[in-house]
Amino acid sequence: MGYFSLLQIVYLVIIPGFIYTLAYSYLQAILDRPLNSQIFIPDGLLVMFFLLSGLFTYGGIAIHAVTKMLSEHLPHDGSKGYLMNRYFHLTFSHNLVYSGAIFTALCLTLLELNHIALQDPVNLAWSIGKGGIMGASLILGLFWYNPYGRISRWSDLKTFFLFFWISFMLVVLGVIKLDPSLRSYDLLLPVLFSFSLIGLLSTVLVLRKLKNGRLGFFLNVGKEEKELFEIEEKQFSSNKQSSSHGD
Repeated sequence: MGYFSLLQIVYLVIIPGFIYTLAYSYLQAILDRPLNSQIFIPDGLLVMFFLLSGLFTYGGIAIHAVTKMLSEHLPHDGSKGYLMNRYFHLTFSHNLVYSGAIFTALCLTLLELNHIALQDPVNLAWSIGKGGIMGASLILGLFWYNPYGRISRWSDLKTFFLFFWISFMLVVLGVIKLDPSLRSYDLLLPVLFSFSLIGLLSTVLVLRKLKNGRLGFFLNVGKEEKELFEIEEKQFSSNKQSSSHGD
């Protein structure tokens, strides 16, 4: 019978519960402040997307935990069930978690910009330090992601990078429209700095692909995965036939 490991329970219950409690408490603290005379995106829409982002992020965590448990008990025979479980375990769940986390940070940051700034300016060094920790943590998570077969981790995470650039552009547009003081908000500077680090990584990856003559970094979503499934099914079938002839 399948079972959850202690580590999966920590990932599935303890860490998400702790982070969501902090994020929701911070959301309430923002909403308690008076609104600015000018806003970028209405609070109601941002709160809705914040809740949806949290839902999708946790959904990705749950999918990862369940499919990881199943992967330990499914036969590695190249069947469609095995390959599909591996796709949800790796590509789907990681893109969902990373994208949801980015959108959560985006919603909280834009909500902050809609409300009156803090009276005391935040410490510049501490804000940059928090941004560095946030960006480095996510980049390390991206590096630790280990895809399967011939697909690179970066190509596997192209959906995340697409959502990241949408989020980054929205933050920049909000800053341009509202022209806030970077030292007047807790999240603005850390999010801008961490997003800049991820954006730098993404730009380097795109330039590397351009140098190698491969331009379809964001364009063929799902195509490589489909091709991989077909290739691996053929390989497993070939191995089975070889084994049967050997017997």
